[in-house]
Amino acid sequence: MAISGGMINNPKRNVSVDMNINRIRKMVKNLYKVYTSIDYTWGENKEDDFTNTYSYKVKEGGFSFGARAVITLKKVDENTTNVEVEMQRQVGSYDTDYEVSESNKQLESIFSALSFLSTKSEEELEKIVERKPEEKRRCARGTYRTWTEEIQSGRKRN
Repeated sequence: MAISGGMINNPKRNVSVDMNINRIRKMVKNLYKVYTSIDYTWGENKEDDFTNTYSYKVKEGGFSFGARAVITLKKVDENTTNVEVEMQRQVGSYDTDYEVSESNKQLESIFSALSFLSTKSEEELEKIVERKPEEKRRCARGTYRTWTEEIQSGRKRN
């Protein structure tokens, strides 16, 4: 059912993670290497370490201008970090259930990719950090899962 003429709040999820903010920050800044729907080449992506706010364009089906994921980190204590991800339309606002449904799928995928990165040891995370974006594009085929399988197998795809 489509809602017409009304504005719908931006889809948003918030979780607390038992992890140091510096490790979460590293994971967020390298999220594009495991979640290929983030357009890392977009010139308006923003990474602000001072405010711990990160904004990335997300290639989202159904939106002609796409959407952006705004990720905000808040330190709760030394080993706990609050992670908030909000999906925003590039142009306009959400006005149909379909758009919200698509954005909720993106939120789920972003948190799944962050969860995948959180399971990695510091050494494994460094290997991901050292990877070049063009290697990601050649290896992954639309979802982070292909990239996950490629990392776990230790092989590169041609």
